[in-house]
Amino acid sequence: MRLNLLQSKTLCILFIIIFLQHTIISSAQLLSKKKKNEGCCSFPCQHGGICIERKCGYFCDCKNTGYYGKNCAIETWITFFRCNINKILEVVISIHCFIFSFLNSNLVYFPSYYKITGEIPCKVHTVGIYGIDGKSYAALSPLYNHHSAVRITPSVPQYCPTPLGTKGKKSFDPVPEVYSMLLKRQSFNASKSTNLLFTIYGFHFFLQFLSHGNLHGLTCSQLYAEHIRSHHKGKLITEVHGGEEFPTYHLPSQKKTFANYLERTEQADWKATILKQNFLTYIIATIWVKEHNRVCDILAKLWPSWDDDRLFDTAKNIVTGELLVITLSEWYPVFMGYKTNLFYDPSYSATEYSLISNRLPIETFLALYWPNLVPDSFTVNNYTTAITEYLWNNPDDSLVKKFGLYSLVEALAVSPSGQVSMQNTMDILSETTKYVIEMGRKLRIPSFNRMRAIVGLKPYNTFTDMMKTTKWNSILEKTYGNVDNIEFILGILIEPNINQRNALGETVTNLFGPWLLKALLTHPLGSKFMWKPSTMGGKVGWNIVNNAKLKNLVCYNVKSPEICIKKNLISFKLKPERRKRASIERSKRQKNNIIKRNTKE
Repeated sequence: MRLNLLQSKTLCILFIIIFLQHTIISSAQLLSKKKKNEGCCSFPCQHGGICIERKCGYFCDCKNTGYYGKNCAIETWITFFRCNINKILEVVISIHCFIFSFLNSNLVYFPSYYKITGEIPCKVHTVGIYGIDGKSYAALSPLYNHHSAVRITPSVPQYCPTPLGTKGKKSFDPVPEVYSMLLKRQSFNASKSTNLLFTIYGFHFFLQFLSHGNLHGLTCSQLYAEHIRSHHKGKLITEVHGGEEFPTYHLPSQKKTFANYLERTEQADWKATILKQNFLTYIIATIWVKEHNRVCDILAKLWPSWDDDRLFDTAKNIVTGELLVITLSEWYPVFMGYKTNLFYDPSYSATEYSLISNRLPIETFLALYWPNLVPDSFTVNNYTTAITEYLWNNPDDSLVKKFGLYSLVEALAVSPSGQVSMQNTMDILSETTKYVIEMGRKLRIPSFNRMRAIVGLKPYNTFTDMMKTTKWNSILEKTYGNVDNIEFILGILIEPNINQRNALGETVTNLFGPWLLKALLTHPLGSKFMWKPSTMGGKVGWNIVNNAKLKNLVCYNVKSPEICIKKNLISFKLKPERRKRASIERSKRQKNNIIKRNTKE
């Protein structure tokens, strides 16, 4: 059958209409898919709102955030009230004044402060609801599976146009190039407020969060899972060198890198290996082991009928209580940059049940890696030594037993820690630092600016806003292209602390501070069933816990307690006179190095 001219034209027009219709529909579907894919890539949901993809864009679930609106940006009146009270309290707690000291000492202010700040939606969500399996949605499996870490942020979706969302370069520069350009230490940049004792105490404290691949809460495993019981009067096994007791580790002394321990693939007790081979953490571990044995001696005199198990368990309760008190009342205020100490009062959490998880989120753990806080050298009894010579060596022939415990602790107390800044990462930790950056990329952790928004801080608009100088602008621009494309790990390592209140940037303190506060106050020992004299072996043990101080912890466990107490040097803060002396000694060492180089040339 042949078609006439009119029928042919009609058929052609029909085909054209069908083709155009199919093209329009396909284009609309592609556009819809593009909008869907890029909707959550820009992380539009604020204040803890969860982004849910739709065919045309996204939807923000704002329930229980204290905010509402399309992007959870509008605060409710209750949120407005609580957040502003929190800001006022944070200003007050940062200023040392008579009124605050009075309230703090009378147990009025701090519990009230915690009850307000612990519930407000202004702070980061400290319960991890995301897994590390690359999924960008919440699930129950990370909460049930304690053999896997949890996250407080969803992964950046794989279909996003850039590694961290929608801005910046299409791909990251290789990690070695980023490290050499931005992180590799050129000269040591010292802190003006914190000492090396603050850094090492914190590092030893963080070891308890890790155990065979788990990111646990405050288990005190760095004290009791890594030391050997003597099964005699509740004590831990020690060995004597130079008239002093030191922990015993039955481990091979092979040299390893810290990256091996971060991978957590070995079944060996790698935490104990760190304590054994890193003489800095070995110093803190020695103090705690000696304190446990000292408490056992006190309990044995008070209760001669108690067996080994009861002495051990009660001493463990007391020492754990001391750890909670010292960490919260002395270490935590220095970490946060507060002007005064706090009083440990777990009354807020003294309930039958606690719904707050103490498991450490992976973002917080990675943010607590501080390769720029460790100096290249420090001085003990007028003897300057390079830390690199001893950092991973067996303590049996290290400085610990050469100079004695107190001399080393005093040296840590008078030596400044490092400052978070560009090009200030210790060279011996270069491989570990690269590994941590790679881990952040592998887990597709959101950008540094995104994390600032999550913890209630204003994101940086430009590189100058972040660095407060134009010196590094061109380098950062070349490396990342946009300030919203800076990796979370790298931002943590280079963000300067402008106020110099502590050694760390404000993002780290706002991320880790609320989590640590809740973890300390919701520890099982602080429950209404445990936080009482009977748990601590009576009034004497109860007084040891409630009067715990860093100075007492150190001085009661060294050869000459009277000299230690009289000198009054043991603190987490770098004292002004010691700061000047350290600056002078550092200048002398730099001049000597220049003279030596010129002589060789």
